[in-house]
Amino acid sequence: MSRTTLPDGSIRYAPDRGHRAPTTKARRRSSLAAVAVVLPVGLVGLRGIGLEAGLWVVGVTAAVTLLGVVVWRLTLPSQHTVTVSRTHVTFRSYGRTRVLAVDEHLRGSLLVLTYQHGFEVPYLVVDGTGRPFRLNVEMWSEDDLEAIIRHLPNHASASEPLDAATVEREFPGLLPFSTRHPNRFAVAFVAATVAVVIAVGVVVTAVTAERDDDEEYEPVATVTPSVRPDLSREADGRQNRLQADVQRLLGEDDDWSSQDPTIRDCADGSYQRILTWTNDAPRERYTQDDRQDVAEAARRAGLVERDVEQEGDAVTGLRYLDAETLASLQVDVSDGILTVTTDSACSSADQP
Repeated sequence: MSRTTLPDGSIRYAPDRGHRAPTTKARRRSSLAAVAVVLPVGLVGLRGIGLEAGLWVVGVTAAVTLLGVVVWRLTLPSQHTVTVSRTHVTFRSYGRTRVLAVDEHLRGSLLVLTYQHGFEVPYLVVDGTGRPFRLNVEMWSEDDLEAIIRHLPNHASASEPLDAATVEREFPGLLPFSTRHPNRFAVAFVAATVAVVIAVGVVVTAVTAERDDDEEYEPVATVTPSVRPDLSREADGRQNRLQADVQRLLGEDDDWSSQDPTIRDCADGSYQRILTWTNDAPRERYTQDDRQDVAEAARRAGLVERDVEQEGDAVTGLRYLDAETLASLQVDVSDGILTVTTDSACSSADQP
């Protein structure tokens, strides 16, 4: 605590930046219990919103908390001061100021409050002022409070620790709800924390799902329109979706480049549109898992597997075909280049 004598003779007290609230085994147990409840809920929430989004949430929360603690600690002397003169005592806390006249009715009581789990905290209570007033005990040590109380005309120290019920009877309305009903407050705090985590998870999951739905069938890049404008919309859309799905499964979006669409005549006089995309930075090898993913995308487009090329365990070529409409998919890996080619259904085969 710092003590400053002002020009008018009054004395200003301010807490020390380094002061910390007393820590006991009981308080540590309470903190560990809170962590044991909140941590699993937080992990479930992070799993629900995904690792990447979860790391952002944790990082931003930690940074904001750390910044708040630093600012709080550095500004303690200006946040909490007690100025004592012959006629008045001025208490300042977080910008709020209360001035009390020093008269025969003013009395100060230095109490030692025993919390539910056994740890004790000193309180300086000033009474005779219309309503009880207490200093923020987290900011002051017990010696600080004893130095301040000596300036009051009537003062007394508690000879033994008091429980919350006794203090509340003596000074109604002095203690906050969390002190008077710690069990209810703990339950409410845990419930609120769980509700917030669930709410954040639901919101993030909903937003992510909506974004994924919007992007699911979005082409990886702009496709040059076919020179034939009469290809059915259904065949055109099915081909674009298949092309985009396979490209997304096998490579990064920025690595793909397209060739101009081409047209092939079908035996019945209709035609097919052919799309070809290449990737100059494919993966080192494609596995059976990649084959299964591509097969699932082809199945959704109505194609069946016709051929698989392998070099050892690595998949180097895939062929899929719809024998009725002649729609097809080809995947080739050769000389460090991945090529994905799709043929649309023959236009007449897709008409009703």
